[in-house]
Amino acid sequence: HYQAPFASMPDPFTLHIQIGKAPIKDSPYHPMVKPGEPKPSQCYAEGEGIEKATAGKTAPFTVYMQDIKGTKLTEGGHDVDAWLEDPKQGKIPVDIVDNNDGTYSCSYVPSTACMAVLNVQVGTEMYGKDHIKDSPFRVEVSPNVASAANTVASGSGTQSATAGEPAPVTVTS
Repeated sequence: HYQAPFASMPDPFTLHIQIGKAPIKDSPYHPMVKPGEPKPSQCYAEGEGIEKATAGKTAPFTVYMQDIKGTKLTEGGHDVDAWLEDPKQGKIPVDIVDNNDGTYSCSYVPSTACMAVLNVQVGTEMYGKDHIKDSPFRVEVSPNVASAANTVASGSGTQSATAGEPAPVTVTS
């Protein structure tokens, strides 16, 4: 009885088993070698949303699954979790779509201009739940351009005022 681990390698794979120099019956074999489960530290993200974003606009990025050998995984169904930490608004959820090809399309909409932190984690049976390569990411969220259609004024100064006296008006965009 012998056991041997298989390294991640693309198909086709030929397994020769011999005793001395003679192949055993039915050798060689052609096992289907699939990549292992994702290794969080080998998984990575790409896209504008891991570096910068604009308040009120969708910030996209893509997460790529890889096994311990760095082999890209080509199937979905993995446990991917992400969220943006906004110091003013708290935890902002990230929408995650499994593309069923080893990639995950992700996006979030930050609400305020700030320096935020984007956390991306992958959970596995063997390695548990951990951050992907370079996560958490520091994301610079820029202010959005003000729009008259989305700007409101409030305060007593919008209703009445007396000459020479302060009349507070707050403009929010």
